[in-house]
Amino acid sequence: MAKLPIDIEFEMAGQWYPQAEALLDEHHLVAVAETEELRIQFGTHLVMQMEQMSDTEVCPLYGRFIHNLDELVYMLSRALPGRRVIEPKMDQIIKALGRKHEHTKRRYIVWHDAHRFAEREPKVFSEMVDCMMGVAAEQEYASEDTLLLTRCLFIGGPRLLEAEGFDSWLHEGEAQALWQVVSGLAKPPVRTVHIVSEHDHEDGAV
Repeated sequence: MAKLPIDIEFEMAGQWYPQAEALLDEHHLVAVAETEELRIQFGTHLVMQMEQMSDTEVCPLYGRFIHNLDELVYMLSRALPGRRVIEPKMDQIIKALGRKHEHTKRRYIVWHDAHRFAEREPKVFSEMVDCMMGVAAEQEYASEDTLLLTRCLFIGGPRLLEAEGFDSWLHEGEAQALWQVVSGLAKPPVRTVHIVSEHDHEDGAV
């Protein structure tokens, strides 16, 4: 299984947020750190900044409490607009991800500790990543409705870089993947981030 390369490094003691915000204008982010403390610092600070933006929804998913598709759907139904029950089927999840409020311009789906589910249920995880980024691409490039800019942020340990679904659309036997046909994008727009402390530079890379 190929491991995603690191694109950029954020030092938590530095002024990293403006750069993260700029990356999220065009990309989904996969952000990894060796320690839970760094992941918490990065995720909570970023969410606090996002929540201050106007016309913006922040939908958190807490990976420590997601062990299977039912639990993931349970959390999604409480994070997405409408707060409706979602059946644990991909077509219903896609439908739920496509719902929006009239005045919402941006939606950030923040999956904390995403590596936990990626390691426990790798196939389901890759399907969910594909759905989330696929619906985001459809809303941005193919929908005739008012633009909703959706960005996904996956935060986890270094092994998250080994998960499938970040660097290509899933194929199901077609010549082209569904989301490539729908959006025109050859692959999902994803950047990878390594979160470090000011003392980590001496210890080497991920």
